Amino acid sequence: MRNTTKVHQKCFNPNCLFEGNPPDAKRCLLCRTSLNSSTQQQQAKLNFLKTYKESLQFWFKNLKSAKARMPMVLAALVIVATGVWVARFSFNKSQPNLSESSSIETNIVSYRQLKDVVNVPSGTFSYGGSICFAALQREGMNEAIERVHPQFKLSYREPLGNPGCATGIGMLIDKELSFAQHAKPLTEEEYQRARLAGFNLEATPIALDGIVFYTHKSLDIKSLSLKQLRDIFSGKIDNWQQVGGENMPITTVSLDPKVDEVLPLLKEKTGDFTLDAETKIVRDYTSAIREVAGDPGAISYASSAILKGQQSIQPLSLLRDENTIPVAALLNDGSVNLQAFHRQNYPLTRPLFVVIRKDGTIHEKAGIAYINFLASQEGQKILEKAGFYPMYLAE
Repeated sequence: MRNTTKVHQKCFNPNCLFEGNPPDAKRCLLCRTSLNSSTQQQQAKLNFLKTYKESLQFWFKNLKSAKARMPMVLAALVIVATGVWVARFSFNKSQPNLSESSSIETNIVSYRQLKDVVNVPSGTFSYGGSICFAALQREGMNEAIERVHPQFKLSYREPLGNPGCATGIGMLIDKELSFAQHAKPLTEEEYQRARLAGFNLEATPIALDGIVFYTHKSLDIKSLSLKQLRDIFSGKIDNWQQVGGENMPITTVSLDPKVDEVLPLLKEKTGDFTLDAETKIVRDYTSAIREVAGDPGAISYASSAILKGQQSIQPLSLLRDENTIPVAALLNDGSVNLQAFHRQNYPLTRPLFVVIRKDGTIHEKAGIAYINFLASQEGQKILEKAGFYPMYLAE
């Protein structure tokens, strides 16, 4: 059903080098570098170095005397060194100025079944972070793992504040979690906080997720563009009549913007905006669904996996801009339109990660085992069933 990692595109950005990009992706899922231009630049660099290597071989091959050898060698070395410096300078200059936050290691072992994963430690290991991963528990991921590795027990730890990516990484750095579930690339600030605590963080991508905006079932609006969503959540559009609906005030419902990862994604796609001060802030996706289901003028958002099969709200199709057609993340039967994610037709997708502390403890070992569980063929099928697009599921 899916492409293996062997045929996925590799990002040639030297600060990224992520190998899990889908074959038809135009930009790297992690660092957003153009895959086409990166490949061309990398090939140009290799061709440039090859030319200088051939020049060096030519010089040595055609030396006529031992007396001429030394100055000729020195000249050739100067030429090659200059060429290498020029190639490296040109290549690096053409890349975005990326920090370590875009760097990632993807040492994933391709196990067939959960039971095949080795080096699984014994104990109870806490996890937390992005709440979209709750869809995995709904499909029995934890139970499936513990059934074949009973010594490996998982425990979700409730945060003191609102759950979310930022909260989960904070708890991981504070050693309250064995590993964190994450829905966006790590920031340089998060890497720096970990280094100050005496260890490094490592994020491994395991799937793609889609963001769905939804309204009350009675609202006669079927689709919105990304720009319209930006204007709605910034308060510029405050009545449904402004986007073709009835004359009714809009109530925006959002998770806490301090820990949520969705609105920054919308900002990245549409340009800077500030969340409307009248927005109703809720703790989690379940609370948001209840708010929208009880308010005919309300709108909110959630992971497509969370909304899979949800009947109490109306999911909206999204338009990238006014020149594109609407694309639905959820199909009429309630299933997730995973092919739209894979083909990059749907305008709001994000990679999902498991983040571990590289501290040499049993918790690092537990995080690595969990990554291999999710990346196994059986684990990827559970991810797909949950409503995520699996990045390592073989054909």
